[in-house]
Formats: sequence, structure tokens, C-alpha cells
Amino acid sequence: MSRYGYTFYVCSFFLACSAACMAKASGFAQAEQTAQQVLPQTKMVQAIKPDASWSAVGNDHFSGAAYLKNAFKQSAPARSYGAYVYFSPGARTNWHLHPLGQTLIVVDGTGLTQAKRPDGSLGPVVRIAPGDVIVCPPGIEHWHGAAPDAAMVHLAISESDPQQPVVWKEAIDETAFREGAVQAVMPQEMR
Repeated sequence: MSRYGYTFYVCSFFLACSAACMAKASGFAQAEQTAQQVLPQTKMVQAIKPDASWSAVGNDHFSGAAYLKNAFKQSAPARSYGAYVYFSPGARTNWHLHPLGQTLIVVDGTGLTQAKRPDGSLGPVVRIAPGDVIVCPPGIEHWHGAAPDAAMVHLAISESDPQQPVVWKEAIDETAFREGAVQAVMPQEMR
């Protein structure tokens, strides 16, 4: 394993452990998606580029070019699994929900995410960057992807249950995506 690969592995492991500790310490019984900075945000380096070991993600549930690299899968009876997802600039998921929840750990680039509140209203589009952990509770509709002008890579952690698969919904409207991106990066005082 190269020095970069080892560093990437150690950082990803540390981020995953940090997210697990935070979840345990805070209870994470909220009904809305949260995005919080766990480690100090670092300079966006966009050092991760998909190669032949990554698989292209189809456009059934994504807009734009995205690539997947499996990271781990627990042995039964455990159900957790993780995968790195590379989103090219502007690429994003459709609206979807995970019946058992999902945690995203941003490892490179700049991204965006948005969730629907339990009452069905739209939450804000939120800018995400390396060091951020996004916890999306079970059953909350959300989307995530790269900012319009930058790629983004996150480690997605979920649980697998054939009786409760991911529920995919409609694509994000391009105009709504662009307007949300502007709001997410615009300083508060300019809104």
C-alpha cells in the first residue's frame, strides 16, 4: 500500500470512529438530517481520482458522472457496509431514503446535501467539505453530491436489509440544484 493509500485509510478509519463516538455520545435520536464539522476543514485538494478499481454508477438514481469503490461489508449477523463515492462536479443522487439510515463522511472536495424535514418541507441546501459527517436518520428523504464547480468524495455507511431496501425517488431539478448551491455557498450576510 502506498504512503498516500495508507494515510487515506487511516484518516477514513479515524473519521468513521469519530462519527460512531459522536453518535453514541449524543444519542442521535433526532428526526432530521444533521451535518457537522467533526475535524477542522482542510484545503480542498481533490487528490482522489477514480481509476480502473472504481465502478461507474448508472444514471438510474444519479445525475452526472459518479463512481463507486466498495470499502467494507460486515459479516452476518452484522448488516453495515461502506463505499466511497466520487461525484464529478455537479453530479448528485436523486432524492432517496434509507429505511435504516445513512452516514456520510466527506473525505475530499466540496459537496452539497439537502433533506426533507419530517413534515415534508425542504431543509436548506448545505455545503459539505472534508471533515464533515452527515447523519441522515432512518426514513428521511435526502440527496447529496458534488458542488457545481468541484468534485467530491464521501464514504457512505449504511445497513443492508433485503426487506428494507433504499427507496429511490425523483431527480433533483437542475434549476433548484443551482439555486440551492448558490445559497449554500453565499455568506449569511448576503442572503
